[in-house]
Amino acid sequence: MFAALPKSAHPGALAAIREIFNAEDIDRARVAIKAFEIDFGAKYPRAVAKIVDDAVAFLDDSTTDTKIEATWLVWWFTSHPGG
Repeated sequence: MFAALPKSAHPGALAAIREIFNAEDIDRARVAIKAFEIDFGAKYPRAVAKIVDDAVAFLDDSTTDTKIEATWLVWWFTSHPGG
């Protein structure tokens, strides 16, 4: 997921993505996605676009607001074989 970002951006991006994973519901996850996009999008537009597209696709596929983190990880790894 972080392959498109330089290693120096990983800690900040990981913290931002944790906000998405740990969101209490889909609406809060969408706010966290927007914050991630604002914080990192200007400097790393292609990497952020990919991560945001994946997160939005996941949320659009979600049928529930419960436990976003676990379902996100399962969704991401099954829709991205190898990585």
